Amino acid sequence: MLSTDLVVDELYKTADVRSFAVQRWGQKVLSRNGDVDREVIAQLVFDSETEKQWLEQLLWPKVKERVLEWVESSAQLKPRPVAGVVEVPLLFESGMEDMFDVTVSITIDSQVRRTRLTGNQSEHLLERTSHQFSQEQKAALADYVIANDGSLSDFQAKLAKLLAQL
Repeated sequence: MLSTDLVVDELYKTADVRSFAVQRWGQKVLSRNGDVDREVIAQLVFDSETEKQWLEQLLWPKVKERVLEWVESSAQLKPRPVAGVVEVPLLFESGMEDMFDVTVSITIDSQVRRTRLTGNQSEHLLERTSHQFSQEQKAALADYVIANDGSLSDFQAKLAKLLAQL
């Protein structure tokens, strides 16, 4: 499995992305140890559509490149995996859906989501999701939809059933 959130974390650690971020927003985007501070950048981009678009144009092509590299390297494995899973929270917003044979939208009831979040995650949820497609939009665009409103074992069973079906 590949998580594009982790890919973005890795990209923020590269000299290339760090340099572009500092050129765009100044030293304030760096933490005390010199790393890119994603929370500072989040504040900047969620307050400005222009800044959000600039960041997306910087990161999304690099994310797509990493995904393609992962897919190619996975195809070379012996034995070849039955399936490869790439988690892309902004799949449809980034236009990456055509890169995959199948898309799956994982939905969750908003109240269940809130109860599962801890600390300041709940506080940031509305701010972040207001800049994304709704769950309903993503579900309408996906090939398959899985509701994640029950237990972890229920969710895993649904995923296993879908994988067997595919």
